[in-house]
Amino acid sequence: MPNPIINHTNLVRSHDKSLLESLVKKLERNGLKSHEICPDPNNDDEMIVVVPTDRITAQALWKTLDAVAVNSDEEVEEQWFMFESGTSVYDIWRWIEDTFNVAVHDL
Repeated sequence: MPNPIINHTNLVRSHDKSLLESLVKKLERNGLKSHEICPDPNNDDEMIVVVPTDRITAQALWKTLDAVAVNSDEEVEEQWFMFESGTSVYDIWRWIEDTFNVAVHDL
């Protein structure tokens, strides 16, 4: 499983600005206001965006995952944020639960 891009300091980090832009757009479409993407002051190669690590964010992310196709092996068929195509949905669910301290069945 990839390293989470969201950590408990409420930052999303990535060297891929388009990934962050996609995240911001998807979260905003699902009702979450996010902040502007800016350079990471601690790493010249990365960009950051502040995202609340709360239930509202978890719900917005959950809605975006709902649109991703899943194969018969219960793996996503396309990249979903930092998770590559072929990642088990259970790994993604566990990441959501661990990152946001929620149970996915409650979302």
